[in-house]
Amino acid sequence: MISTIREILRYINEGGVNIWLIALVYFWSIWIVKIVCSRLYKPVQKDFFAPMSVIVPTYHEDKDILSESVERILKYSKNIVTEIIVVTDQREQDVAQFLITRYADEQRLHVIVSPPGKREAVDAGVRFATNEIVSVIESDTFVDEKTLYELIKPFNDPKVGGTVGDQRIYRPYDSLVNFFNTLVESTKYNITIPALSLFGCVTVLGGRCVAYRKSVILPLLPDLINEKFLGKKCISGDDGRLTSLMLKAGCRCVYQSTAIAYTVSPPSWYVLMRQRLRWHRNTSRRTIRALTCWDGVWAWKRPVIAIQMIFVWTNTIMMTLIIYALIMSIKSGNWFWFGRTYFDIFARIALLLLGITLTRIIRVYPILKYHNTRKWSYFPLFPWYLTMMWIVRLYAIFTMNKQGWITRSASGAGGFSGQGQKVMSADVQLDSEK
Repeated sequence: MISTIREILRYINEGGVNIWLIALVYFWSIWIVKIVCSRLYKPVQKDFFAPMSVIVPTYHEDKDILSESVERILKYSKNIVTEIIVVTDQREQDVAQFLITRYADEQRLHVIVSPPGKREAVDAGVRFATNEIVSVIESDTFVDEKTLYELIKPFNDPKVGGTVGDQRIYRPYDSLVNFFNTLVESTKYNITIPALSLFGCVTVLGGRCVAYRKSVILPLLPDLINEKFLGKKCISGDDGRLTSLMLKAGCRCVYQSTAIAYTVSPPSWYVLMRQRLRWHRNTSRRTIRALTCWDGVWAWKRPVIAIQMIFVWTNTIMMTLIIYALIMSIKSGNWFWFGRTYFDIFARIALLLLGITLTRIIRVYPILKYHNTRKWSYFPLFPWYLTMMWIVRLYAIFTMNKQGWITRSASGAGGFSGQGQKVMSADVQLDSEK
């Protein structure tokens, strides 16, 4: 904000442009467009009723969290959620046995075992499902009594292939990690995603809680399972890949803000950084594939998609240029209205942090005003969080083809994907191994 004022004044007095002015105009222009488009977005109001199959892939999950997730889904009417398919990893036979024992009386709940990998779990669950509308809910995500009713409303439009709801952080004020994660996710699901949904072009239907038409995604599953990048089989990024395949096929992928789901945040900064590293690697691969002849340059046929994917790269470039300009300006002493004394250096750094903090408060104010918590007092630390994310993003670009599921790995787990074996009901498989 303060640098914007300074650059405008300098431009009026001296003319010409520099890196600061270009970057500032770029970021604020994008933000204003997103704000306008997000305000034009409206969720679907007309009811849509159809029987649903709910798929819950699980791996290396806390059993209490998994049980809470499943039990919330079981509360739905049998006329709407006719079956719940929990897909366990073949390396975790104890989880399958736990579920079979705990929910022995639940006729709607089925437990199946899949080969290692989230993609394989989604593939197994979709093929097992008997309904046209299938919802994938991750094992650390909780729905309320209205989530799924709202999530399927956009399917009134036959062109809609997939929908995603408002994905919020569970217990957002328990820690600073949760709160910062809440700010980022809330901004995404209140501004960026609604803006894209206005055009039916949400580029990633977040896999935490999402719904699809089975007839649309069933033919796409081989491309999901067998995706390779520079010769390596892709492990994570199933939600982005499946969304890209639907968009490429001409489907509308939309957001339903009234479908609220709650997901457990990574418990520490270390795990959060690793989660974001995985996400950024997935994004790098997905956008390169969609924008180039690698995948038929399909994104350019839908300009909103192409623009959003280009922003992924230009945002990183612009942030890099800003940091470079900041370092050079401090080194040269030609920065804002200050000189070279220690007081001047301290004052201009303090002014920079104040400006960044005020800018971020303005940008997320539509989100902050709904959070009645003292955690907002930690907001001056948010620019440092964003700087860490920029570093993670750069590292992800240079290591984008490092495959693996790095936030749920145990010995021999997470990122391994061998040859698939026949998927069968868990009770049959377990009996055969006794």
